[in-house]
Amino acid sequence: MKKKRKQNAGQALADLIYEAGMLKRTPRSGWLVAGVQKPESVADHSYRCAVLAFVIASLESADAEKAMAIALFHDLHEARTGDMHKMAKRYVDPYAAEGTVAEQQTAGLPHALKRTLRALRTEDREQKSRLAKIVRDADILECLIQAKEYYENGIRGVKPFFRNGEKMLATESAKTLWRACRERPSHLWWYEISGR
Repeated sequence: MKKKRKQNAGQALADLIYEAGMLKRTPRSGWLVAGVQKPESVADHSYRCAVLAFVIASLESADAEKAMAIALFHDLHEARTGDMHKMAKRYVDPYAAEGTVAEQQTAGLPHALKRTLRALRTEDREQKSRLAKIVRDADILECLIQAKEYYENGIRGVKPFFRNGEKMLATESAKTLWRACRERPSHLWWYEISGR
């Protein structure tokens, strides 16, 4: 086995940034299974998930900035593992892989940053805190909204993704947001602003 060279903090930070960029080129695999030809990337998903986490946490009077940070980094490991759809997870232990990747991704970082990123990941994965449940709602809600948008654009294979969406959400704020998004066409805001 090849021995890993020791990195300085600057190199480790640069690598973390490059790995985050890899998420812009990593497709969300579940959408491929559902028939989406050019699915959103993991970075696309993570961005709106972070926005939703901030909004839901604000509505729930929780720490919105921390929720946004957890959501922003919740899929960083997928720069190395790729995005595994549900079928793949039957054969691979994603939590073990995520843990290994997270340890390696943060190993050479400055101590305070390493501690922060590892704490955010732990809180998210353990799902014990109220904030972790809010971020989980943001993650689910982002998938529901994306499925609805694909469906509105003619991709019928995504309908099972949002058929029973509200049952998967824990917070009242996320349920309210989903009901609003489910009822309102996703493109309507644009037409109303542009006067079309």
